[in-house]
Amino acid sequence: MAAVLKARDLELGRIVALKILPPEAARDPESVNRFKQEGRAAAKLDHDNVARVYFCGEDQGLHFIAFEFVEGDNLRVLIDRRGPLTAAECVPYMMQVAAGLNHAAERGVVHRDIKPSNILITPDGRAKIVDMGLARYLDSDAVNGGVTQSGVTLGTFDYISPEQALDPRRADVRSDIYSLGCTFYHALTGRPPVPEGTAARKLRAHQNEPPLDPRELNPAVPDELAAVLAHMMAKAPADRYQTPTELIAHLKGLAERLRLGADPLANDSATKAVPAETRLLPQEPRVRPWWVLAVAAVALAAVAFVVATSNPGPAPGVFGGADLAKEKAPDVPLPSEKGVGPPVGLKPPTGPVTTVPALVDRLEDPNATGRVRVELGPGKFDLTKLPRSVSFKGRSLELVGAPGGGTRVVLAADQNRDAPGSLVLKATDETKSLTLRNIWFDLTLTRNVTEEVPPRTELFGLQLDAAQVSLDDCVFSTSDRNLDSYSPRSVAVTRSTAGPLRLDVLRCLFAPGSGVGVTVPTGAKVYVTDSGFAPHEAGIHIESPLIAGADPRAQTTDVQLEHSSFMLDPGECAVETDAPAATSVTTADCLFAPVGGPPVLPTFPTTSAAISRGVVVRVRGARPDGVEVKPRSGRTNAFYNVDLLGTRDDTIEAGDKGFVALKQRPWAIGDTLAAARDPESPWKAFRLKVAGPEVDGALLTVDKKPEPLGAAFYQPDNKRRLTYEGMDGFTWGGIARPKPAAEVRQKVWYPKPPPGTEALPGVYANLGALLDQLRPGEDVLIRHDGELPCDTIKLRSQAKPNEGEFRVTFRPYPGCQPVLTVHKDSELDQTLFKLLGGEVTFENVHFRLAPDQPKERQTVTAVALLGGKGCAFNSCVFTLAEEDEAKVAAVHLPDVEKAMVMKADTRVVPKVTFTNCLVRGRGRGVWVGASRPVTLEMTNTLTALDGPVFFAEAGGEAVAGTSTAKFTRVTVLAGGPVVEMHGKSAEARSSGLVKLDVETSRCLFVAVKDAGLPLVELDGVEPTDWKTVLGWQIKEGEGNRYVNFDPSADLAVIRPGGDGLEKRWTRTDWVANIGEPTNADKRFGTITFAAPVPLLKGLAAVRPADVVAREFLFQDLEDAKTLDAGVDQQEWKKKPLPLANLTKPKP
Repeated sequence: MAAVLKARDLELGRIVALKILPPEAARDPESVNRFKQEGRAAAKLDHDNVARVYFCGEDQGLHFIAFEFVEGDNLRVLIDRRGPLTAAECVPYMMQVAAGLNHAAERGVVHRDIKPSNILITPDGRAKIVDMGLARYLDSDAVNGGVTQSGVTLGTFDYISPEQALDPRRADVRSDIYSLGCTFYHALTGRPPVPEGTAARKLRAHQNEPPLDPRELNPAVPDELAAVLAHMMAKAPADRYQTPTELIAHLKGLAERLRLGADPLANDSATKAVPAETRLLPQEPRVRPWWVLAVAAVALAAVAFVVATSNPGPAPGVFGGADLAKEKAPDVPLPSEKGVGPPVGLKPPTGPVTTVPALVDRLEDPNATGRVRVELGPGKFDLTKLPRSVSFKGRSLELVGAPGGGTRVVLAADQNRDAPGSLVLKATDETKSLTLRNIWFDLTLTRNVTEEVPPRTELFGLQLDAAQVSLDDCVFSTSDRNLDSYSPRSVAVTRSTAGPLRLDVLRCLFAPGSGVGVTVPTGAKVYVTDSGFAPHEAGIHIESPLIAGADPRAQTTDVQLEHSSFMLDPGECAVETDAPAATSVTTADCLFAPVGGPPVLPTFPTTSAAISRGVVVRVRGARPDGVEVKPRSGRTNAFYNVDLLGTRDDTIEAGDKGFVALKQRPWAIGDTLAAARDPESPWKAFRLKVAGPEVDGALLTVDKKPEPLGAAFYQPDNKRRLTYEGMDGFTWGGIARPKPAAEVRQKVWYPKPPPGTEALPGVYANLGALLDQLRPGEDVLIRHDGELPCDTIKLRSQAKPNEGEFRVTFRPYPGCQPVLTVHKDSELDQTLFKLLGGEVTFENVHFRLAPDQPKERQTVTAVALLGGKGCAFNSCVFTLAEEDEAKVAAVHLPDVEKAMVMKADTRVVPKVTFTNCLVRGRGRGVWVGASRPVTLEMTNTLTALDGPVFFAEAGGEAVAGTSTAKFTRVTVLAGGPVVEMHGKSAEARSSGLVKLDVETSRCLFVAVKDAGLPLVELDGVEPTDWKTVLGWQIKEGEGNRYVNFDPSADLAVIRPGGDGLEKRWTRTDWVANIGEPTNADKRFGTITFAAPVPLLKGLAAVRPADVVAREFLFQDLEDAKTLDAGVDQQEWKKKPLPLANLTKPKP
């Protein structure tokens, strides 16, 4: 791609846009030919709406074109910055670009790459076409040098015309008009006509698929402008505007209708005379589907009349007009002259419906045929404010709510089935007639019911009439408490024609109601799966058939209940049937139990014995003749204070086979009824007591991997179980399977649960109790937000010998950001975790380490390594606040002889790693408090310490070995030394220190102004013996960089102690001693960071974003755009540091 630079023409003294062909492209003859072609094409044009070319040439092997420099932004930048533009802005821009295309077309030039980024908008509102890189002369391919070849697709896929995609040589000005239509479709809606998919997908869409009506994406788009766009974007070139002047005529007419003011083409002699045309633009503000039938023939006649008289070009498309015209007025001849085609319409609205009027339009559209799908956006659709009922009558309907929920439809409950505010859906197709998915339906009373209808009257809500009905992932509620005085039917399913009826209810919830969940006619087949029914008089009511003359005794109703829950208080039932009726009810893995409500009196005469308990099936008669209730073979069901069968006079207990009696109420939520009325998450009301060490086996299925009975509302797309959302400590076989606490592999430390929180397996308030159950390789999730004080915790294995070595990882519970702090006391040892064996890892944890009551010899540290293999920190933050004589460190390796008995030769060299971490404040990174070796690895980490990153002191029994410290891509804000080591007193014959070998790779060392400390400080070490204590090497080819250091600054200090003379290393000494590359002096430079490097007191507030390099100056990086040393910010972005819950550290 060519580079465009702002340059000055020294000969003529003017600013130009200099387009330069890259050297690598200049080696390709075809690229050079195409580049020259662009210059020749642009040179043929001289128009206010086309960027002019001044000169084209070559210099020192660089091919260039000098264009007119245009102040302003391109249209793509404006869209990205502001979102969709207004019609008042777009229409003048479209007119100007069309004028530029007209000028090019008159000279035989086709642009072939019109798109938002190739249209510049000046501050005074002038539009200019730029980039003629794909332009072509129409007179001869020879003039084009044979650049365009058959089979090569040229253009931008979001805006390319169908014919240009097939063969660029076929493109003419009508292709540019198509691309211009796509460009301003993007400008008006904020997205291209085909916003997603591969290049092949976009090309296929341009060929075959009408674009979505722009008014669906931006309701502010005028109908007239949508019609113009439709005509510009017609698939066939013959159906578009044939010339830019035809387009300009309609745009001028539209500008007059919109009262846009001054003509932007007043200075263009070629187009200013084009008359404004308004006759063919839509005359009504919003064409409704039911109006089109009446006006289609008239509109078509008008088209024929205008074309036959003074034709300014083909009529712009009217929404839906073309197809209707052909169907309703075939006797009216369509224009057939060359270049004149029928009106072209945009694709009917297919996006989510967001308003009640739009929902009514889509459901009652008389032109809808076949299977109709209506998607609802999130929000509330209140039909009760309408003066009539809303209905659908067609072959098939799929009504779908917003993904993830959030769609609520409010219906009126009334004794009249077609009352205002009701929803009546009728489908005639025998298969997949009606499907309702992911919608929350809520019934409410209307004024005429509360004023005129006596209590206990049956009221109807959602009414469905079809051969097959599917209710998936829906909620049906009656939040209006006044409905408790009546007997509402949430869903009434009927069939007004002869034939079978099937109802599928999948993952639906029926919130508490005084009436019936679903009514079906006798003879229906009903399948209820993974659904929950809160207390109702009847969950499912089978009523006498509505088909005249049908005998209910000759039709068997088949009801199958699977993995569903029914809350049945006394007097309530899961299934109810009118007598006489042949009914078969089969149950599998279901649960039936009361919630503690008062007895419910049915709407038909009954006895007190009949309502003493809830029942699974109730017959509205004296005898249950023809009614069968049975468990599915090999499955089980559970009951608590519920009988199997009831009549108007009595109830019948369940048998033993397939039905298990529970010893206590199974619901886990205390106030189950209130939970079932939760307006946001009622599913948890159906949660069973399957947590804890003692689980009633009767609540589980009989599978090899048992699951809780009843409804889980399992979401297959994201594998969520809404009933058990948020429960931890489970391995789900199909729905759920509780484990004993000791077997839960991921344990939760929940130090401050709210009062009344249910105890779950694997969840502990006390960390010590949790660690007692911990097994090697397990995780501990910290369920806490904000500061969490910790007493000293000893980490050691409680496992059996054959379970392996102790290993544990601490990380936050999902959605939490704990900040671990010391406990508020005056203890000298304020270590949070002491590792006695094995290894420990912390991920995404923030440590704030500050003494609560600082005193001499006090130690505050996150982890103390007394034994074991070591510790690792991934994406962790350490905020240190050392005070007075108290010492603070991220990791401490104390003198183990004072803490435990272990032979020196049996100790493992511990390893400490920091990856993608931030260590800041006043204190020490790693503190080795005795003569013992350690391995330190620090990768992609930022340290901002008023203190040493690595601090070692001699002490205790010396241990053979060498310490290593490897720093890779580390940024050090050097408020203190990188390495500080203190040997024994001057009288000792050796320092007593364990040697430290340091390796650095692409690190960035940054001076802190008021620190004045070196990068290395050795005390108690003879300057001539420093190599016995410290080794430092640079990984080959990966040198470090040094920022903002004063040239005279000392980079290392070695003090022998006593009266010995100290040695200070200058920059030259440093480079020579540590092995930086020979050009090391060029690696000292300056950087301007996103935030100024703070003074010592400000280091505790440093964040990763502060050290982003905005500008840098190094002698060997004069042409580089990115820095080759220090932390890689992209790695931090993959897993952000836990910086949300910070408490300001003490100074």
